[in-house]
Amino acid sequence: GKYWNFSPRRRVFCPLVHFRAQKFRGKMNRYHHKQISRYTYNIVENDPYGQYPFLYAIMGVDKCVVIDTGTGIGNFAEYLDAHINKDKLPYLVINTHVHFDHVGGNHYFTKKAGFRGIHMSGADQKFSKNVEINSLCLAHHCTVKHFEVDHWLKEGDRIYLDDKNKTPETSLEIIEAPGHTPDSIAIYSHLEKLLFIGDNIYPYTVVHLDCLGSNTSHYVATLHKLNKFIATASKAKAGELKFPKPEDEKEGKKESKEDKNNEKKVEKEKETKEAEGMSEKDNEEKEGKGEEGKTVSKEGNSSEKQEDKKEDKKDQETKSNEEKKDQETK
Repeated sequence: GKYWNFSPRRRVFCPLVHFRAQKFRGKMNRYHHKQISRYTYNIVENDPYGQYPFLYAIMGVDKCVVIDTGTGIGNFAEYLDAHINKDKLPYLVINTHVHFDHVGGNHYFTKKAGFRGIHMSGADQKFSKNVEINSLCLAHHCTVKHFEVDHWLKEGDRIYLDDKNKTPETSLEIIEAPGHTPDSIAIYSHLEKLLFIGDNIYPYTVVHLDCLGSNTSHYVATLHKLNKFIATASKAKAGELKFPKPEDEKEGKKESKEDKNNEKKVEKEKETKEAEGMSEKDNEEKEGKGEEGKTVSKEGNSSEKQEDKKEDKKDQETKSNEEKKDQETK
């Protein structure tokens, strides 16, 4: 009771009176969290309906898995961003069942970048989809904002905390656990050997088996089932997540920068080579034209010389003819 800053006695308070009292307190801490293991945080919502749901955030390599989202009285997503998920990993939401104090904050996560979807048991989809009635929000004079289930879960499904390295040892396994509601599930973390059981067991008050869809025989069977599951799962080795080291990230960034610089250099070299190639072609063309001019001029000179020689011969012949005529006259 000391850690959570609330007493079990507060459950006897009338929710309406409690809500009015909180209204005049101004800003208040809606959530209180504690790190219960290396990767897992437990968060309790200080809601005005006297539910105080236990919520969880599990930090994976590439995502933050959120188990239940509370009543929606506060922005649970923003709280996680500010206090737990400071690296802004994308969220994946799992609802243990459809009650309003477990699905009320779903809509805050659907607006987040890279959101991985809302996951819920598909054991009784008709029951789960009837949120207005089966969430019990009407009985508590509240509303649940609309949300869509992106993936319906079944017994044995796994959600991996590192999608690049999918191993059973680093997964969350889904266990169907009807009783409190027909769509109740438990989630077992093979990574840290933790069992998240929703409202099948909770402190400070009795377990409710008087809700819409509750079934006592199913609940007893679920307890035996979970007991057997833990007995076998606890013997397996715990998993280990491989997070990228900051040095590796820096080296990766440096390498990417170097690669970009090298690419730019290669492009520049190509451009210069192409420019040089164009200039060489131009020079060759110019040289070719010059040589053609030279050959033409040479040919012209030779023809002129031949014509001069022919004229010289004609002159000599005319002179010799004139000399012969002079001699004959004499």
